[in-house]
Amino acid sequence: MMLSDSTRYRLKSFVQALSTACLATEHRMFRCVCLAVVLTGTVASLGEFPACIAIEPTGSEVVREWIEQYSADVKSLEHRYRVPLDEEAIRYQLRIVDQWLKKLKVCDFAGLERDDQLDYLLLRSELEYQRERIQREHALEMEAVQLIPYWQPLVAICKNREDVGPIDSQQLAEEFDRLATQTEKLVQELHALAQKEQQKRDTETRLQALRSSQLVRQLGRCLREVDGFYSGYDPQYSWWTKQPVQRLMKAMDGHARALKEKVVGIAED
Repeated sequence: MMLSDSTRYRLKSFVQALSTACLATEHRMFRCVCLAVVLTGTVASLGEFPACIAIEPTGSEVVREWIEQYSADVKSLEHRYRVPLDEEAIRYQLRIVDQWLKKLKVCDFAGLERDDQLDYLLLRSELEYQRERIQREHALEMEAVQLIPYWQPLVAICKNREDVGPIDSQQLAEEFDRLATQTEKLVQELHALAQKEQQKRDTETRLQALRSSQLVRQLGRCLREVDGFYSGYDPQYSWWTKQPVQRLMKAMDGHARALKEKVVGIAED
């Protein structure tokens, strides 16, 4: 049986949500975990996502339904991938767009009703725009992370939480401390900037710093979600990471503020 990408995404999203609920539930834990394992194995047995959506004859299909299916695919991706700077999410976003463009390409446009032709053109225009937007925003983010040297290990931590992966609380605490030290040093360097150096910065540099500040805020929210998920539920996590994670959050808040004030030149609200 050939499943569509949207079906596969929804299955995996369901398994992820079920696994999260299992970890957060104290009662009937064993039954929930077993059920999650069974469902995970079922989804895994379906294999990886296919290279493209199965293309079927379009004679009886309505383009308006395709628009709804595409919207469902986008919502599934947004629900499944919520960590900023996630390369895997970018790949899947582009793959979905390319698959739908390929489906439109083999459609018999002349055989469609006039309303469906209009929907077809609107959908194709939207897909082309989204592809360009995803690539453009990703390129800008890759420029912005040059001012966030700690972004990769932090994204890995957040993705591990999103995938409900195992953690080593002691190692995680050590990583939080290391990242906090690195971030605090960056803040000190930014505060050391002379006023005349700030005034010399061109518009492009300031825009890059503004994007960096926004990304730091987004990563900070993800880190708070990680802490909120494990804190209390996992006693080892609470024991080892309580101070290190708070230190890192504070350092990241200071980094986002310093980027905006010292590089962009805008006072933080």
